[in-house]
Amino acid sequence: MVVISAAICNKKAKLIYARQFEPISRLELEEHIVHFSRNIDSCKDSTHLEFDKYRYIFIPIDDLFLVLISTRNSNVIEDIEILKMIYRLLQDQCGTITPENIKEFSLEITLGIDDIISIGLRESVTI
Repeated sequence: MVVISAAICNKKAKLIYARQFEPISRLELEEHIVHFSRNIDSCKDSTHLEFDKYRYIFIPIDDLFLVLISTRNSNVIEDIEILKMIYRLLQDQCGTITPENIKEFSLEITLGIDDIISIGLRESVTI
């Protein structure tokens, strides 16, 4: 049950913010985001995509996506709870979730996410 990364991107696969919990390069992360954005149109009724090794769980936020990238064998219920907690953290820190606000509050967001996830596993904390 490992979370690889929590990322915020736009519909054109441009990364706005990302926090990794497994050692992956920036290029690998960008490849994940491009792969996610190319396949997002295929899931109109759900908020997750599953492939051979990875699972993408996401929340659409206007023109942005909050994406949690995890391994396929991770617990999907815990992953959804993590994503919801990160979304609430973004709302609390940014107010209106825009790229500008995300950049302005990036340190607080990073510290909050680090409290929620430790070495890829969920911590038992609340917002």
